[in-house]
Amino acid sequence: MSIKEWALHPFISNFIDNNVFLVIYGPPATGKTHLAFEISKYLIYKRRDFVFLATEAQTFTYGKYFAYNVPLNLVVTREQLLKEIIESIKLKKYIIIDSINYLFRSYDNDTSEKELSLISSLLSSFGGFATGQITQEGFDSSKMSMDTWIIPWAKAIGITNKLNEKVVELKLLKPRKLILGYEIIRDGVKWI
Repeated sequence: MSIKEWALHPFISNFIDNNVFLVIYGPPATGKTHLAFEISKYLIYKRRDFVFLATEAQTFTYGKYFAYNVPLNLVVTREQLLKEIIESIKLKKYIIIDSINYLFRSYDNDTSEKELSLISSLLSSFGGFATGQITQEGFDSSKMSMDTWIIPWAKAIGITNKLNEKVVELKLLKPRKLILGYEIIRDGVKWI
């Protein structure tokens, strides 16, 4: 399979090309990580310098079996995440984060909230792509910090919803409403 075989949807690639801070969030197992790797394939094809910051071990494991050479860094602390983002901005690298709010889930204090807001504001200024995970039980805990500390900074926002075992609906809420669909495949997504 070539990188062009399943190209990034043009609506999404426009955000990437213009360094818009795009956040896609949703419940677990809705293909957000697959979408992040699809963006990686696009950036490889475009020969853009980028870094993929994985905050969850599952993403790092998945990346090891991914067919493309993705510059994947496992990030295990909030401080490390902030440092990686600042370094990447200095080097003018495009930033992909899967998942932006994972390291902040168990913290409910002013310092961690300010760190997450700073990360979001940096991505809003310099561009990037981030996934965020929310709970399925009524979207509690302020959608796991998405509403307060990430969403207000995003220039483009989408939410995922699994329609069946492999098909996901991606509702783009901002800058304009649009519904896209994709099928989860072994090493990315296939737009439908």
